[in-house]
Amino acid sequence: MLDCLRSGHHWADFCRPSIVYLIPTFIAFARGHRSRYLIFVLNLSLGATLIGWIIALIWAMSLVDAPKK
Repeated sequence: MLDCLRSGHHWADFCRPSIVYLIPTFIAFARGHRSRYLIFVLNLSLGATLIGWIIALIWAMSLVDAPKK
């Protein structure tokens, strides 16, 4: 088991899919979406299903309110 933890390959194998899985969340936070925390919860809870991931992605890319003047 210690050999598994010492080699970087196993961590990379875990990180790549995690980054792809959380793309909708990253987009929502980068855009300053007002519902970014709800998008994160949706992404975390239903992102494993393709439908949940697509819904989170579309929501994250939806129009962000313009700043009030």
